[in-house]
Parts: sequence; structure tokens; C-alpha cells
Amino acid sequence: MANQSSTFAVFMSIIAGIILSIFLDAIFTFTFTGFLATYLTNYEERSTAVGLIASLILGVLFFSYGFIVNPELPSRVSGLVNFDFGGFLVGLTLICLLSMALGALGGYIATKVARDGPGY
Repeated sequence: MANQSSTFAVFMSIIAGIILSIFLDAIFTFTFTGFLATYLTNYEERSTAVGLIASLILGVLFFSYGFIVNPELPSRVSGLVNFDFGGFLVGLTLICLLSMALGALGGYIATKVARDGPGY
């Protein structure tokens, strides 16, 4: 197990999550990102909050990418599509809640798996 700082662990797990999202679904990616971020931190800083934060950052990155890169629509349909602020807020809220829950789940699993601290 690597004993890294929580900042470095979050950064590395986000990079791994972006690479993993190319091959797998986002739900597994959020859970794996939370697991990896928590697993890589040292024993004193290890908690489910590390996985939650890493997964939340990855979820906001996914939401931003999906918001900026829109699908290609025919010209008839694209003229009818407008920006909906309510839908924007609901989508952002849901992706944040989902990524936080899955990241915390992955972090919880990592805290139970990685029991190499004092007293174990």
C-alpha cells in the first residue's frame, strides 16, 4: 500500500478514473475512484471523506464535459433546443449526490480492506 498524502491520492485517483471511464461505466468509475483515493492515503488521513471528495471532483468534471460537448443534432431539432436552468441545477445536483454516495461507498470499502494501521 502506498502511504501518500490525501491530495496526491485524490489527484492520482481522478487520473485513473478518467482513464477507466473510457472502458467502463461511470457508476463503477465513481466507486473505484473513491476506493483508490482512500486506499492510497496514509493511515492517519484515511477516511471515507477522501473517496467522497475524489469522486465528487470526478463527477463535476464529467458533468462539465457533458455540458460543453453536446450531441450532434439535426438542424431542425437544434433550433428548438434551449437552455433550461432548472434542468441544469437538477442534473448537477443529481450527479453530485450520486458521485458522493458512490465515492463514500468505495472509501468505506477501502477503509475496511486496508487495515494496516496500529493495532491491526
